[in-house]
Amino acid sequence: MIVQRRSRDTKKRVGHIGRRIAELVWGTDKRRTVFVTVVVLLVVGLFISNSVTRPENIILIIASTAVIGLLLIDLFWGVVILIVSDIVAPSYVVGLTFNVPLLGSNIPFSKLLGLFLILSFLLNYAVTKKRVQLGIRTQFFFLYLFTIVGVMSSFNAFHLGVAKLEVMRLFLLAIFYIITFNLINDYKKLFIFYAFVLLAVFFDCFRAMYEAFVLHVARPTGGTGKPGALGLNANLGFALLLVLFLELKDRLKRSYCFIGLLITSTAIFISNNRSGFVALVFTLIFQFIRKRNIYIYYAPVIIVLVALLNIIPNIYTYRPGEFITRVYERGVSGLEREPRYALYKSGVDIFLSHPLLGIGPWSFREYYMKEYAEKYHGPRMRLVPHSGILGLLAEFGFFAFVFFAGYVITSAFIFRKSAKLAEIFNRPRERIAVLITEAMFWAFFVRGIFGDIAGHRLAYVLPAIGAAMYYRLLKDSKVENEGAGNSPAVTD
Repeated sequence: MIVQRRSRDTKKRVGHIGRRIAELVWGTDKRRTVFVTVVVLLVVGLFISNSVTRPENIILIIASTAVIGLLLIDLFWGVVILIVSDIVAPSYVVGLTFNVPLLGSNIPFSKLLGLFLILSFLLNYAVTKKRVQLGIRTQFFFLYLFTIVGVMSSFNAFHLGVAKLEVMRLFLLAIFYIITFNLINDYKKLFIFYAFVLLAVFFDCFRAMYEAFVLHVARPTGGTGKPGALGLNANLGFALLLVLFLELKDRLKRSYCFIGLLITSTAIFISNNRSGFVALVFTLIFQFIRKRNIYIYYAPVIIVLVALLNIIPNIYTYRPGEFITRVYERGVSGLEREPRYALYKSGVDIFLSHPLLGIGPWSFREYYMKEYAEKYHGPRMRLVPHSGILGLLAEFGFFAFVFFAGYVITSAFIFRKSAKLAEIFNRPRERIAVLITEAMFWAFFVRGIFGDIAGHRLAYVLPAIGAAMYYRLLKDSKVENEGAGNSPAVTD
């Protein structure tokens, strides 16, 4: 009898433990999230334990633990952390590499974090059986075709030894679009996201001003490692704040935005970066065309910009003016002394010699170094094309360029439709969120004419946010119309 009772008690305990495990794995969404993330944490922990060999990387382990803690709360924070780290410390998260045995090579910490986020996202959605939305069909169709053609063009660069990492990069960026579409799909999360982005931008701006006016650095970077990166980040903040300055009705809030415009525009000027100047001017013109009826608001902004150009020492602002003067006085021959002249000529030659599929994603620097630097008397270094358009044509080829252009045009259409829907259905917060995303996207894209476009996470995050807001507005408007007994006013 005693043996039978013990046997029954043991079975009860085992059954109880089994039920607890089942509840952990198949219970509420929160428990599933915890379970899945812990499993992923163990896997990533193995990678880190095998990869970290330097004492200073202890800081990275602490940071990784904090990241994982946030992901336990919501995977949304993974997107926030990746973008904020791209803004605040891009050279660190890219320059810090880990050896991953399964890949047989080193990968940057940003890619490792991106892989962790993607794996957590896929496992979480698989376990919780949530439906993964791929995005707006037309936009995702062009992105899908661009990715496939990019993978095909990678075969032209496999002899360089790093092509497999670039193929992985293409897929990661395409998946990052899907993740952003699913995780940042309402204006509340979007405003939280932009609040952290703006804080990161201010950090760069104040650090750049410290470098310029205290340390007297000729071309400050704000900790980004590149003046162009500072120019881009400050333009993102400028575009965001300009939209708020034009849209908000409260005078106090508008004054805060005006101070923010002063800070970000100062950082743009002291970056001494031509693409930064062009993006700032484009943002002003774009918003003026969009909202011409309140042109009086532009006067103080323009006055401040002109005043800054006269107050800031010429050492920080001379490059754009010098470039324009040189072209005006000498014409095209004035460009031949520019280091970028050799890069642009090389890009055209590479595209003409490989017009269909290009030479392979992000492999321009290898070809330039070996075949074109000496030919066009340019710097003998591994340099990128310094032009997003030429980079797409030379590295990806004509077909990928067309598909990426379709992706951009579709994104522009979605931004406009989303803003219109929000206005029609009286959703002022959603409308402001869409207008901010649109302004930041075009600031990024115009700057990308002089830099990278297809390889930057913002090229996938911002269109995905616009698409998610469009999808949410369409869905909500259909529900409201059906609840009122009307047929839907719009269709997907």
